[in-house]
Amino acid sequence: MFGDIFGRDNLDYQSRELATIAALANMEGVNSQLEAHFTIGFNTGLTDDQMKSLISVLKSEVGKKEAKNADKVLEKVLSNREK
Repeated sequence: MFGDIFGRDNLDYQSRELATIAALANMEGVNSQLEAHFTIGFNTGLTDDQMKSLISVLKSEVGKKEAKNADKVLEKVLSNREK
């Protein structure tokens, strides 16, 4: 799936990262990859508010467990960005 997201030219970089983050947030045991893609998302110009909105969508559309984990990873990334 990730090869398709990045191999095709039908999404911009921000959309690719949002799709990747959403997919990773639905998987267990991939927090290091999720952390990396949150960081990459910020590097593409995504904002804190956009990332937090993604967490809200995960909570309402996927599940509280997945959203809580993604939020924990996002908070770690945000904390590291402030240093």
